[in-house]
Amino acid sequence: MTFFIRNYGCKVSQYEGQLLREAFEAAGGLESEGPEMADLVVVNTCVVTGRAESEGLRFARRQAAAGRRVAVTGCYARWKAGSASDPAAPYRLVRPEALAEWGADRGITFFAGRRRAFLKVADGCGNRCAYCLVSRIRGPLVSRAPEQVRAEVDRLAGAGYREAVLCAVNLGAYGLDRGSRLVELLRLLAEPAGRPEGFGLRLSSIEPDRLTVELLETLAAGRLFRRHLHLPFQSGSDRILAAMGRRYRRGEYQRLVDLARRLIPGLFLSTDVMTGFPGESEADFEATLDLLRDISFNRVHIFRFSPRPGTPAAEWPDQVPEPVKSKRARRLKEQVRMEPVAAD
Repeated sequence: MTFFIRNYGCKVSQYEGQLLREAFEAAGGLESEGPEMADLVVVNTCVVTGRAESEGLRFARRQAAAGRRVAVTGCYARWKAGSASDPAAPYRLVRPEALAEWGADRGITFFAGRRRAFLKVADGCGNRCAYCLVSRIRGPLVSRAPEQVRAEVDRLAGAGYREAVLCAVNLGAYGLDRGSRLVELLRLLAEPAGRPEGFGLRLSSIEPDRLTVELLETLAAGRLFRRHLHLPFQSGSDRILAAMGRRYRRGEYQRLVDLARRLIPGLFLSTDVMTGFPGESEADFEATLDLLRDISFNRVHIFRFSPRPGTPAAEWPDQVPEPVKSKRARRLKEQVRMEPVAAD
């Protein structure tokens, strides 16, 4: 069997696409260079925003219209599993673990098409941000055993990758379901293991309420860790942060950034910011713009609020009109362009 995998979404999704790739290859499958040559086209979907969801499903429909066998998997399949299937859909919905014996405990041995390997250390999230569909789809936190993670890091380093990016739905909560913490995993991974010179580890994204002094000190002390943090703030308005269900406030975030930069000189700091959340007033938006001015980020990812079915925020009456969201997103991008951007 020949197969082709198209991945959408976050680093966790990309990692799961690699798990599928290795599972198919272990069963004798051969990956094709394009969908037109494949017996099976696998679309690994994302549902973080309506746009991400529609892009994946649009690709799936195009492949099915061309007469190819298509399996739609990933977060969209998790979301719709158990619901009444659409008889008009030209593809098959399959949860990832039902699509292949993908060896989630064993992990991966390489990462196709990338110089950095993504390494999923946990699934699920106990937070319930008012806008987030993913935490509701993925379920509660499930952390992998530290020994499994270390073995995978060593395997990827031995395969020639210069960097592994630790990722999870809620990375900072790693280990809480096992009675441990992320900082303990990092200390284990930092121990000498005969890895090639120059190999390093990077954290994908960590929630501000999970970033501790101890964790920052560990990152600063370990030569293995890249001097990079992705610390999403989403909004500069405390009122909107509370409505979102975020577990920090503006002042706390600013103090964390100051501490991180003091402990890790030369820190590369990136973030996520959202505009157009229900009820966001002009004053709330200006608070977000003001925070971008106060903190000079190296990279900023800007998102417009996307109402996701099944989340509380999607049902709230005070939705921000799309033209207003677009205008505010443009203003955020203009502010970001005014800031110097350092190399990663």
